[in-house]
Amino acid sequence: MANNVDNEMVAAAILAAGFASAQRVALSGGVLEDTLKEKYVEFLAFIRAQKATESAPRPGTGGAGRSKRKK
Repeated sequence: MANNVDNEMVAAAILAAGFASAQRVALSGGVLEDTLKEKYVEFLAFIRAQKATESAPRPGTGGAGRSKRKK
């Protein structure tokens, strides 16, 4: 479980760094630092939501019985 959280945090940090790179603003500006914090939290929530969507069971694929096809 801890490894999953670490991977999520690293992925969010990479996305936030990409965002900062695209802004082409000096990191010492102060304004970008606040924006990065906000974007990091936003990206982390996005990654977690995507993982939850991927791991959720799909309708019609669950169940213990065999499929019932007509022969």
